[in-house]
Amino acid sequence: MLADLPFAAQKGWLDERLAAGDDPGALLAAAAPLPDHGPLGHLLGRLVARGELEGASLGAALAGLVATGAETAVQVALRALPPGGCPEALVERVARAIEALPLGRVAVAALALRWLREADPGRHRWLRAEAVARCERALDLGMEPPDNVLLLAPGAALAALPGGHRRAASEARERMAPRLLAAIGAAPRSLAQVNAEELLARRVYEGGGHFLFELLQNADDAGASEVALTIEPGELRLRHDGAPFDPLDVLGVLSIGLSTKGAGSIGLFGVGFRSVYAVTERPQIHSGPFRFEISGMARPRPLAPRPDVGDGETLLVLPLDRPGVTAADLAAEADALPAEVLLTLRHLRRLALARPDGPGRDLSLALDRETASPGERTVGETVTPGEPAAGEARPGEPAGETATLHDRVSGSSIQYR
Repeated sequence: MLADLPFAAQKGWLDERLAAGDDPGALLAAAAPLPDHGPLGHLLGRLVARGELEGASLGAALAGLVATGAETAVQVALRALPPGGCPEALVERVARAIEALPLGRVAVAALALRWLREADPGRHRWLRAEAVARCERALDLGMEPPDNVLLLAPGAALAALPGGHRRAASEARERMAPRLLAAIGAAPRSLAQVNAEELLARRVYEGGGHFLFELLQNADDAGASEVALTIEPGELRLRHDGAPFDPLDVLGVLSIGLSTKGAGSIGLFGVGFRSVYAVTERPQIHSGPFRFEISGMARPRPLAPRPDVGDGETLLVLPLDRPGVTAADLAAEADALPAEVLLTLRHLRRLALARPDGPGRDLSLALDRETASPGERTVGETVTPGEPAAGEARPGEPAGETATLHDRVSGSSIQYR
């Protein structure tokens, strides 16, 4: 009956049932399967306003939605819940549901993890760390880590495991990778979604040099300290030494709005990577166990391994197949990137540019902590009440950083304080 009512009548019916004392969990279970998620959002909004998020049945119904509901319904439900004001029991039910998600629910995992990071950062960190610990325990027993564990374990954490476990975890993800790519590729996408993503990709990143800066930001978010950029006729290649892709990273470059990067990351929501479509139709990614070409901006096609990709290295290959895109123009954009770009990134310390028609560039950044002498003041120090005045450091304590940018090609250096 609820499905056949106009939206206004659906809202009225839900309000009446709440006022009559009906079980919120049962009402959520009735609203969640509706193709139109407006009633679901309305119901949860009412429950938030009434302060009625404590019930066990509501937590169970929400966990069931995360486990089996439509991705769009999960998104509407989680957006309706205040991240900082949810009862601990409800957060725990959602966290447990996330732990059990299979590979085919990777998009839901991304949505729910992003919500959990805001609702309970400590629980979010524990869940990701526990996935790594469960992976180690399985390997200790000579067992294959299950897919739901490999789905949640961060790639950087698995890459940092001791030698034997690192190799075994890498091999397990190697076996899991084709299943993940198949699951993502099989997910339905509407024509409207495809058109909207392509329009965004082509319009947002039309500024000169912006495309290359986005690639540097993505590498920096992966913790890369070195980036090597090679521009040749017909192809651009970018290599970096940052953390290898994990399943959620794969999803992030295949969709907009499903990135699980933290608020401290420069590039969020999967939008930054979309800048590559200004120059290419089909980007290729080789990172850890994941090797794929992206078709239609969202369909991953598995690729064979490349012998030129080293261990711990991520390679992005961009065929320059868009009309009007030339290697010469991209090389000019790379030349126009100011050396100070390294000062704006948190991890990147070296940027090398190779090109067949010129000398290229090789920029490096060195940071040195300095010690204050009596009476010395530096700019930009943050202090608390009772500490020295703004910008003033105690004698013998760090007074700031000296940054030295060095161009290995020209031999020039610039120092910043």
